[in-house]
Amino acid sequence: MLENFSCKREPFIENFIRKSCYQAEIMRSSKSYFILDEDEKDYLRALGFYSLALKVFYLNESMSKKKKRKLGVKDNQTHIATYYIGLLAKNENYSKEIEGKLILDSAMGKIAEAMRHVGGKVTWVEAKKKNQKVIDFYIKNGFQEFQTEKQEGVEHSHLAKIIEPE
Repeated sequence: MLENFSCKREPFIENFIRKSCYQAEIMRSSKSYFILDEDEKDYLRALGFYSLALKVFYLNESMSKKKKRKLGVKDNQTHIATYYIGLLAKNENYSKEIEGKLILDSAMGKIAEAMRHVGGKVTWVEAKKKNQKVIDFYIKNGFQEFQTEKQEGVEHSHLAKIIEPE
């Protein structure tokens, strides 16, 4: 099933699922989840995937006080503990059978459950700055762009969402 997970736009995701997902679980560095469905022959198919982790969100020195207040941090604070959606993808083999919002809603449900038990209030994701479609997807779903960062020569946007307690 995992060998058939296709994400050509981000080969890193395919590689993670096939080679690193299990190890990340063993090391407890992240938890991976699959959205599963049965086909007409009762074979399980992975329609979507996401990976969650606890991660420190480092605040750029240039971040405005207004943005820091939105995150609920003090002006002199340099970081905040967060829930991180490390990877989120549709299986391209079944992309018409699932919406990205369903995958994101599943991830946010797991995060909300964790928040009820251990606290916290910020969730964030990264997206390549050149991939405006992905950035727009997260903004449409309540995330706000907070800062950008260069990683290995590629500019990434950090998008965060404040989760209010129920």
